[in-house]
Amino acid sequence: MKEIYFHIGTPKTGTSAIQSAFKEDYFFEPDLYFKYLGLKPDQLKEQLKDIYDDIKYRHPQVRKLIFSCTDMFFYPLEVFSYVSELFSDANLNIICYLRSQDTYLEALYSTRILQGESIEFDEHILTEQNLRSLDWNSRLLRIQSKIPIANFIIRPYNTMYSTPLKFYK
Repeated sequence: MKEIYFHIGTPKTGTSAIQSAFKEDYFFEPDLYFKYLGLKPDQLKEQLKDIYDDIKYRHPQVRKLIFSCTDMFFYPLEVFSYVSELFSDANLNIICYLRSQDTYLEALYSTRILQGESIEFDEHILTEQNLRSLDWNSRLLRIQSKIPIANFIIRPYNTMYSTPLKFYK
């Protein structure tokens, strides 16, 4: 049975660092495959099925697959239903690192400023998107309801390991 890990973000929790350490498509060990999924939700279904079929038939020695998708935490819930269905024959694990909401908002704000935006911090905090994205418990419960077969691994951001391979252990 294959072991599947989905690293679903949230943003500003080291997802990009993990992805750059692994590279885009990477066989790190003979039995471990890593794939960065920089896809929009509507593209994800087709590519996941193709990747999984390819691994099952062309690389049967691979036992662990790690998919990393920075914004998957905020994808429509039907994407998670599809993941549950596609990987029903595997041991499915969902990994999510969470920052405290205050440091999350600060990190988002810093990114906006570094990208050249001119916005006051108070205005940044009050944007509708930021206010909706702060209820992580409710979001995780909704995701979990769509993937009842999965093991959920939720960790605080400040425990992110310095060695990228260890983040999923």
